[in-house]
Formats: sequence, structure tokens, C-alpha cells
Amino acid sequence: LVPDVVTLSAAAGACSRASEWQGSVDLLQKTRSLKVRPDASCCNTVVGACARSSRWEGSLTLFSSMQRQQEPGPDAVTFTALLGACQRAQRWDTALALLDIADVPDRAAFTACLLACAGAKRTEAAMELLGRMSHFGLEATAADHAAVLDSVELRCWQASLQLLRLLRRLPG
Repeated sequence: LVPDVVTLSAAAGACSRASEWQGSVDLLQKTRSLKVRPDASCCNTVVGACARSSRWEGSLTLFSSMQRQQEPGPDAVTFTALLGACQRAQRWDTALALLDIADVPDRAAFTACLLACAGAKRTEAAMELLGRMSHFGLEATAADHAAVLDSVELRCWQASLQLLRLLRRLPG
């Protein structure tokens, strides 16, 4: 069997499902020596494997490499996986920086950032994100507001009241 992008991607996916993030990274690195050009799906599998294993730095390194090489370039799946890694690591600052460079951030991107801010108790950043969502035609959901409420520390009861007032104005 001659390895190609399909077999390497399948093997990287198997490593990912087995929580063997390092194996998926190693396979991606071997594509260069085998003269196989990885596609976006293969790269996203490896980014996701790192993300699910709380290796946000590895996800970010691969993302940077994808940006530099431009082929395959990062796509919405890449961003979602990377933001998920930042969320799990409570790297709210990194998540917000990534959101700033996204072409058109989607709901999943904003949700991951909101959850990263909530986990790190960054209420002001989470509130700002709610405002930014409307600039992209996204309406904040009850779950988005719940994430912001989760970011509020007990000593910030005024922010909680302000958010609850906003929630009362939501339709439905």
C-alpha cells in the first residue's frame, strides 16, 4: 500500500479518535518525507486531535503553519477546532485574537470565545463579545447569555443585573 493523503488522513483520524494526538502530529509530519501534500481535512483532523487532548499550543502551531503555507489554508473547521482548544484551556485572550483574524466568524466561533471568557471569569470581554455578534448578523441566544452570566463573579452583581435586563428584552 502506497501512502496517499486519504490513507494518511484516515490514520490521523484513527489516532485522534484513540486520543493519540502525538500520533496524528507524527503522521502529518511524515507527509513531507513521503512527498504527500496534506489537504485541509487531514490538517483539520490533526488540529482537532490536539484540541481534544488539550494541546492548544500544538493546534496553534499547526494553524500558523497552515497560514504560512496557504495551501491548505485554515477554514471554518480549523477555526472552530482551534477555538475549542482555547476554550478548554481557558485561553480567552488567544481565542479573542483568533476571532479578530477570522474572515467571517460564525456562531460556533463566538460560542467558543464566550465559553473561554466564562471559564476565565472575564465578564467584560464576554459582554463585549455579545455586542460584536450583532455586527456579523448573529443574534445572541439564551445559551450565549448564560455563558456571560457564568463569567460573572459574585462581587460583580451589577453586571449580572444588567445582563438579566438584556435577557428580558429577548424575543421568545
